[in-house]
Amino acid sequence: MNTVYWRSNERGFTLIEMLLALSISLLIMLLLPSLVKTIGSGHELEHDFSRDVSLFFNHLSRDVREAQTVETGVNMLLIDKGSRGHYLIELTPSNQVRRTLNGAGHVLLLENVHSFHCQLSGQMVFCEVELLNGKKWSRSMFNPYPPLTREEG
Repeated sequence: MNTVYWRSNERGFTLIEMLLALSISLLIMLLLPSLVKTIGSGHELEHDFSRDVSLFFNHLSRDVREAQTVETGVNMLLIDKGSRGHYLIELTPSNQVRRTLNGAGHVLLLENVHSFHCQLSGQMVFCEVELLNGKKWSRSMFNPYPPLTREEG
């Protein structure tokens, strides 16, 4: 007769232990790509200003399109929308481009700006922005109501 002898201290892993080990290993594998990406970039996440500048120019382009008159100056752009008021878009000493409506309130449009220049040419408004990091962006915008536009010093 064959007898099978089981030792009471020889047990395998339980189902709960196996599921726990599997879930921990899957969690580690799930987080591994982002961990490698963070380590590879040197732990330094640089802000992408191109999205901010693009949004700024989109707002500016809409305002110019809706304007009845447009005036440019040093680090400023004055947009008159008739009965809807006038917008002053200017570069502040704190390196921010802000917009005011009828001289009241301040809406922050763009930060870390070194210079902001706009020029008029017929129905076109050409604006250029240089950020503190040295990158420059420019855009031309169409003004469908050009008769009263003028450029100031």
